[in-house]
Amino acid sequence: MEQQKTDRRSWQRVSIDSGAELNVSDANHSARVIDISAGGALLSVNSNVLNEDPMALSILQFGKYDVAVVRQWNDRIAVKFHHDEEDQDTLQEDLDAFCRENDYDY
Repeated sequence: MEQQKTDRRSWQRVSIDSGAELNVSDANHSARVIDISAGGALLSVNSNVLNEDPMALSILQFGKYDVAVVRQWNDRIAVKFHHDEEDQDTLQEDLDAFCRENDYDY
């Protein structure tokens, strides 16, 4: 019997192209946000970023978040936000407002 794949994501992803800055061990790296959800983001980074703590991601439209790398390949990294449920809900509301204001479908 074939087992169906389940989507482990709890939050809806929004495809955006936004400037960001990744701070790793007091070194700043320019990044582009490819997509974002209340739980994390997919980034394009032009430099080699190691999974180190502490790590913070600043996104122009949404603010600054403590993050951890969960996947890395080529010039892309997937990060998970380290924030509580209330902050996740707030970010989701911000993402919903961003989508409404910019006529984004997701």
